[in-house]
Amino acid sequence: EHIAAPDDALGSLGGLLQHNALLVITVPNFNSLQRRIFGRHWFHLDLPRHVVHFEANVLSKKLITAGYKVEAISFFEPAQSVYGYIQSAMNTLFPRSKNRFYTLLKLSGLSSLFQGLELVLWSVLAAVLLPFACIDLLLGVLFRNGATVQFYARFKGADND
Repeated sequence: EHIAAPDDALGSLGGLLQHNALLVITVPNFNSLQRRIFGRHWFHLDLPRHVVHFEANVLSKKLITAGYKVEAISFFEPAQSVYGYIQSAMNTLFPRSKNRFYTLLKLSGLSSLFQGLELVLWSVLAAVLLPFACIDLLLGVLFRNGATVQFYARFKGADND
């Protein structure tokens, strides 16, 4: 999602992999229930850093076209999915404070008492949203449309049958 020409990158990467190497790719799933619920407030859109978004079936076809054998696909990635739900819900509830909780968590140190109190308040809201985020994670796994999708693939080169 960070590369403007993913097809070219997948093709080039195949030539760099050692024999029997496993390629693991995790990307936000544009077809996820989470993205459909939160729309433009979905945390994993991450514009402008994410320049391409994928649906699971589309990326699977791109891997096959680039010469990979897809061995497994997983929609279970709790850290990204659960946090993504929480931040997306916060973005929806407070659109003028987009990704504020994320920003506070990334700070190397809080520079004021206000920032500390703000982080506590966002954390309380995160705790309230956590059960809903866990339900979203389970639904994403059950219906194979989780917020993130992880591919396990091997390049089918001459030495890689």
